[in-house]
Order: sequence, then structure tokens, then C-alpha cells
Amino acid sequence: MRYKFLIIILLLSFTVCSQELTSVNYNKTPLEDVLKDIEVKYAVKFSFNTKLLKNQFITLNNDEIDLNSILEAITKQSRVSFKKITDRYYTIRANNSSISNLQELDEVLLTEYPTIGINKKSDGSISVSPDKLAILPGLIEPDVLQSLQILPGLQSPDETAAGLYIRGATPDQNLVLWDGIKMYYSGHFFGILSAFNPYVTNEVNLTKNGTRARYGNALSGVIDITSTPDVPKELKVGFGSNLTHADFYVKAPVTNKIGLVVSARRSFTDVFETITFSNFSDRVFQDIRSYIDENELNSSVDNTFYFADYTAKVIAELSPKDKLTFSTLYTNNDLDYEFRFEDDVETSRDRLDIKNRGASLTWNRTLNEKVAFKTEAFFSNFELDYSGEKTFFGFFEEGEKRNDIKEIGASIETNIKLNETHAINAGYQFSSNDVSYSLYSFQELFDLVPFEESLSLINNTHTLYSEYQYNSDKFEAIAGIRATNYSVADNMYLEPRLTLKTKLTNDIKLKAAFEAKTQAVSQVIEFQSSNLGFGLENQVWTLASGDSIPIQRSRQVSAGFEYQKNKWNIDVEAYYRNIKGITTNTRGFRDVSFFYTTGSTEAFGVDVLVNKKIGNYRTWIAYSFLNNDITIQELNFDTFEFNNDMTYPGNYDITHNFSWSHAYNFKNLEVSLGWRIRTGRPYTELESITSDEEFIFFNFGDVNEERLPTYHRLDFSSTYKFKFSKDGRWKGKVGISVINLYDRENVLFRQFFLGDPLDDSNTPDYEVVQSDFFSFGITPNLVFRVEF
Repeated sequence: MRYKFLIIILLLSFTVCSQELTSVNYNKTPLEDVLKDIEVKYAVKFSFNTKLLKNQFITLNNDEIDLNSILEAITKQSRVSFKKITDRYYTIRANNSSISNLQELDEVLLTEYPTIGINKKSDGSISVSPDKLAILPGLIEPDVLQSLQILPGLQSPDETAAGLYIRGATPDQNLVLWDGIKMYYSGHFFGILSAFNPYVTNEVNLTKNGTRARYGNALSGVIDITSTPDVPKELKVGFGSNLTHADFYVKAPVTNKIGLVVSARRSFTDVFETITFSNFSDRVFQDIRSYIDENELNSSVDNTFYFADYTAKVIAELSPKDKLTFSTLYTNNDLDYEFRFEDDVETSRDRLDIKNRGASLTWNRTLNEKVAFKTEAFFSNFELDYSGEKTFFGFFEEGEKRNDIKEIGASIETNIKLNETHAINAGYQFSSNDVSYSLYSFQELFDLVPFEESLSLINNTHTLYSEYQYNSDKFEAIAGIRATNYSVADNMYLEPRLTLKTKLTNDIKLKAAFEAKTQAVSQVIEFQSSNLGFGLENQVWTLASGDSIPIQRSRQVSAGFEYQKNKWNIDVEAYYRNIKGITTNTRGFRDVSFFYTTGSTEAFGVDVLVNKKIGNYRTWIAYSFLNNDITIQELNFDTFEFNNDMTYPGNYDITHNFSWSHAYNFKNLEVSLGWRIRTGRPYTELESITSDEEFIFFNFGDVNEERLPTYHRLDFSSTYKFKFSKDGRWKGKVGISVINLYDRENVLFRQFFLGDPLDDSNTPDYEVVQSDFFSFGITPNLVFRVEF
């Protein structure tokens, strides 16, 4: 029966039917002429004052685009916005000129990249609009971070939303912003879900290379998330639930010029356990449960877990030239996991509490049609509190971990649009980080005295930056530079940025980008938490501090081409990245050395995206090739000095990553199916365990010489939208998704432990115990939503 169901879904996904789409080709075309063309092509009518359209030009080229997408593109490139009266009639009004209107020239490049709601901009960044996003494989709701994983160059080796490895860099090297607030933790549910409510998220901007000059203090990708930007014109309420949590949001106009947007999400897993939560929990704590099952032991488990997030935003249009916004965000993850054998031979308890809170205040001031200012201030606070203890046949261990970051910052930016081809911007940024952590660990068998460590540092960062943007019919360029001073390093770092694009033909564009970046705050691994399974937090944030933890530096260059014709989109980009200042305590060096040393990483890769649309059917292929090597100083055990360099594959060197996705919509029904396959992660084999009269020796093979088995899985999702009322004001949605449809048992991580002695001598060899952490089994989810 299961296979018949799969065959039906596959057949549906290849069915096609017509949709009202057409091609457009505007190159600095007067807006009035564009609107006349749209009226003919889409059979609509616009009502407007011709004075609103004066001296406004549109550039947009697309072989296949719908009406909503083209109106959205015009809004971003002009000073007007559209209001739908009926399916045929629209009114046009003046749009308050904002910083984005002046800053970006001809912003939208490719729409539906690779599907509805994902667009690629001229500067190379990728824009995701959750409220417009079409259905994706395995997702029945538009998760802010998981939605990005359908793109090449982004990988999540541990199947989480928050664990995004962009072109070989680690998640802590990404810059994640929510309404200008820097986020140090962006996950829920052991990182499986993103911590941002998609129903109040307006746009997610992702940059993999050629980062704009305003972004800094992070080596890898930029994920800039913005919530609802404008005053709501009418009251809008939405609420819903799936098998892990419930949520609601309200978007309300307080007056004509002031609006309020609030949202809340909370899991109900601390009240009752669903099959979805059970699968999530089994994945995280599978090492404990596997041990219980294998030894047929009677035990009890008490797993209390919940997450919550709350947002609020006030938007005030003080005048046609001034907009003031205040945003605040709070996220919390709380875990208390305990198990006990009936005979009390072994007990274990882990408690973990992670909080992230922040606020921002932004003032946009438009001086005239060519000059605008943006002033912003923010506060961010991250707290991690962990404690764990374990008793096993008289052996006792315990550990505690505290991590706290308090950051404040302010910035001012000026944007000048010289003409339709040239624009410049410049700004100043200040931030202050107060970072502290404390660690405690004791193992009765190995530690004669407890391990204790604490550190508290403050860093003040000053940055000046400037950027120039040029955009013509044939050539586009963005050149910028940052000059940053970190007080912990007492040094000035220059970070140039460059993005180039030229039109080879009407269908083919060549592109290249370069960026230099630095980072002062990063994560390190100090010790393994007592019982916390694979995927839970094991890192602490710390500041760079001289030679022990240096300022990290990155250089990345990329080049490629884009092809768009006959409803085909092909994007190919090759890149090279070098990161210096990595230490053996960071994620990239996990389980490699017990001795401190520094090193560097080199990543070479190719990202390929191919998508095709036929009527209501879309299909896209994403492929990434990655060669990620790490170089560190090798320790000479005879002299205990570092001398030669050694190079080996990085812990997350996933050579090949391929996915093929399908989406089909018919009226109110959407269906999506996606299959992904990738190379297994490298790992280091523990070959044997020997001993002498004093020590036990762990004899490892070559670092990361072995690889886990190939990973693959099939995901399915489907949603149906309906109306409760004849006027269409009350709307509903139901949906179902299944992750890992054919229940593939994928190995995500492998580690080794000391087993029983193999003989009775005073210097025995010991059994090597291998422990594998597996991916999700077949995991269903359901959703029901209402909006009015």
C-alpha cells in the first residue's frame, strides 16, 4: 500500500496545467509604459495620478512571471505601491520612500528562484518571502531557516534548521539578524526548528559571497531577517497548530500612521507527547535509549521539554519622510531529561535552559528622492545554563556550563542615489560585547580534582564603511570596504568587498565576487556535556583573546554564470574560501586533538541550481561539490613541540550533496516531493585500546580517513487551502508532511568508547565500542491554520 501511495504522488507531481503567466522585458522603461503593458498582458486596470509616475523607470527581465510577482518587483524599484480592489482593478498610491528604495538599484534579478517566494537579487543575495513561499518537501509551514536548505551551498549535516554550514564554514560563523538584532541562538526543539515565527517574517535575505559592506563580524553567510515593515491597513489575525506547537499573530492598525504586530509560539510537549515529538526526542537521546534496549533493562524516563518565542513590533510613520520602528524578540528552550533504572544502579539527569532576547529601534529619514538616512540601535542577550550528573555502577560524573553574552550596538548610514545608474552609501557602527562563561566538570574515575574554568571579556568594536553601486543595461558593480577596530586585538582590519556582473547575451550573465571578513566572537568546545545527545548544545561563545583564541579572518572569491530562457533557470558558481585563526577547540577541529593549536581551513566548491516550470508543475535540482581541508600544526610527542603541518578533511567535508524536488499546485491543493542524497561525513577510526601499568592508550587511525555511509531520504508534504466564509475573509489551511518517507536509517555521527578488558592481565587490551547516532525515522506532521 505504501508503494502505491508513492506512485500516485509521483504521477500527480508530473501533471501540468495552465496558469496566467507571461514574459516581460523592461530595461529602464518608464513606469507609465510598464503599467500600460501590464494592463494588456494581464487584463487588469490601474487607477492612479500620472504625477506619481514621473521620472521612475523599471528594469525587469523574466520569461515567465505572474502578476503578483511583477507588482512586488515594481514596488521595490519605485516610489509607488498597489492596492487590489477586485481581481481586475488596482489603485496606485505613493509609497513612503525608504532606505531600501534609494539603496538598491534594479534590485530583483530572478523571480521564482527556484520556486514561488524565493527570488535572486542583482547583488547576488537571495530573498525568501515566507508569506508567498510555495510548498517545499517535508515542510507544511514555511520554516525560516529550513526553507534555505533547498539551495546549493547550504548543508545541515545534523538535520537541524539552526545548524547551517554555508560553503564549508560552521554555523557560528554565520551572521543571523532579526530586525537588526544579532542572534546567538536561532533554534528550537534541539535546533530542529528555527526560532523565528514565519507568519510575521516579511523577508529573509541570504548572502553567500560578495556581502554588502554594512554587514560585519562574521566570516560566513549573512541571514538578515526582517519582520512586517509597514503599518497594517486592516486587522489581520492568524492562529494554528501542528504536532509540536501552537502559535498566533495579530497585525493591527492603531491609527492610520501607527501599527502593532505581535506573535507568540509555544510547544505543548511538556503537556503531552505526540509521535512527532517522540521521534525528535528519540533522535537526540538515542544513545541512552539504545543502551537500555540492548541490555533489556527496566527503566523510567521523564522528559520535560518546551520552547516558546514572542515578538512585538510597533511601526510609526511619523511623516511621509520619517518612519520609526521598535522591535523586540524573546526565545526560550527549557529541557529537563531524567532516566532511572528500577534497581537504581544507574541514574542520569540533564537540565538545559537557553534564552535569547533582544530589542531594536530604527529611524528611517528620507531627505528627498535622492538622499536617505538610517539610524539604528539594538540590544541582544544570550544565556545558556546547563547542569548534568550521572551515576553508573558506583562511577559518578557531573558537569556545569554557563554562557552569557550581552551586546549593545548603534549605527548610522547615509544613502545617496546619484542617478538611475550610480549610488553610494556610507556609515558608522559601534558595538560592545560582554562575553562570559564558566565551566565545571568532574569524573570520579579519571579526574583527581574537578576541572574548573571561567572567563569574562569585553570587546568594543568601531567600524567605518562605504560602498559604491553601479548599474547599467550591460554591467553591474558593487564595491565596498569596511575598516574595523576590535579593542581585544587593538588592531585595524580592512575588509574589501566586490561584486561584478555583466550581460554576455540576453540570456546569459557572468558574475564574480570577492569578500574579506573578520570575526571576534566564536564558539569553542570545552568538554562533552554529561548525557546530552547528538544535536544539543555543546559549545560556548567566547571572545578572541590574543594568541590563544585569535581574531578569525576569511577570504572568499567566486565566479560563475546565470542562464534564463524558455522557462529554464540555470545558476552555476565556483568558489574558494580560506579561513585563518581557527583553534583546536572550535567546531572544525572537534575530536582531533587534546592539545591546543591553531590552524586554517580551505574550501573549494561548486554550487549548481537548475529549475524548470511547466504550468503548475515546478522541478529543481540543487547540487554542491565541496572539498574542505583543515591544516594544523602537528604535535611531536617526543619533544611535545608543534613543528610540521598536517592537513586532513574537515569534520563536515561533505563532498557531494544532491537534491531533486518537485512541486505541483492545482487550485487550492499543493503537493511537494523531494529526494536528497549526500556523501557521508568523515570520521576518525579508533583502531584499538591498549594499556600499560599506568595508562590506557587510545590508538586512532589517520584523522578523518573514514567516511560514514551515504545519506539519503525522501520527504513529502501537501496542503489544502479553503474558505470559511463566502466573502473569503476567513481562510483555513490543513496539511500533512512526512520526513524520511521510506524510513531510511542514516548514520549522522559515529563515536567510540572504552569497552570491557579482553583478557585478565595487568596490561589488558580493551574492547572498542562503536556508537552510531542515526537520523530521523519516518516522521509525520499535521497542521491546521485559520486566518481572518
